[in-house]
Amino acid sequence: MNLDQSLFAKAEVVSREIELPDGSKQTFYFKPLSGADYALTLSAFIGAGMEATHRADLYSVAIVKSLCNADGTQFNPDGSPLLTLEKAKALKPAVFTKFWNAVFELNFTEPDSPDQAKK
Repeated sequence: MNLDQSLFAKAEVVSREIELPDGSKQTFYFKPLSGADYALTLSAFIGAGMEATHRADLYSVAIVKSLCNADGTQFNPDGSPLLTLEKAKALKPAVFTKFWNAVFELNFTEPDSPDQAKK
């Protein structure tokens, strides 16, 4: 049996203009999470019995897995990762929240929902 390609996470990249703490705006790119990464992040929402630090780590992982370059790659020109888990954890709260909002919107809202229709 051949599985239809529509069953798999697409490498579609979406851009989001994000206002930084200094007031400047910059375009960042995000791609959808895989099913496994989605499930991992979803477990942070459910979080019953999960320590808050572990939930925060899972949100950071979701940002790392979703943030990308315009072409969908996740590496800098020198081959280093675009964003490491440690760097994601060190983001300013305002930036972390805006990145998380972009990841959430891309992965945890229905494409045909009224919220998405406004975009």
